[in-house]
Amino acid sequence: MKPLKNIFQPILVALLAVFLSSCSLLQTQSNANLKLPADINKLKSWTVRGKVLIKTDTENVSGYFYWHKDLETNQFSLNAFIGINILSLTTENGISTLEFGGSVYQDTNPTRLIQTVTGLDLPIENLEFWVRGQLTGTEKHIVRNSTNIKQFIQINKQQKWQVKYSKYQKQNIYHLPMAISLTGKNTKLKLSVSSWEFLL
Repeated sequence: MKPLKNIFQPILVALLAVFLSSCSLLQTQSNANLKLPADINKLKSWTVRGKVLIKTDTENVSGYFYWHKDLETNQFSLNAFIGINILSLTTENGISTLEFGGSVYQDTNPTRLIQTVTGLDLPIENLEFWVRGQLTGTEKHIVRNSTNIKQFIQINKQQKWQVKYSKYQKQNIYHLPMAISLTGKNTKLKLSVSSWEFLL
């Protein structure tokens, strides 16, 4: 006779699988039934994930990016394909905290903080808008089609950026960028989005 453990273990595994599947289905249905605001800028919380490639005159960085924004915090991280964290940036109450190379740094300007500590030129404050296909109001030579922005140029004191969108996809009620490229003086950045998540 088989031990009771051997008899009930497959049953417990099956019940657990059914339970997890039901939870996943309920979560999917809940997200699908969210009454999101027509203006994506009015969302209280959003999360975007994908792949990133950064090329400079001296190095190439590739891996995954994660970005979460809500009313209290703004979290951005880069991770290598093998799972090692490259950098993590958290902005809260006007203070940006960067974890890089085993040390922690702070500044009131996240773009300046990343550039000073890592040497990477990432326009993180503007990219928060650009990753959603939104403009900051400082862009020029904007090219659009009937529904979306295709490309534009932004010039500031430190850098000139040319931003191009090669792919959009409908995510819930929004048409959002899925492939974005930024070209600066010494930096090229490519984002390939894999998923979007929204909360009211």
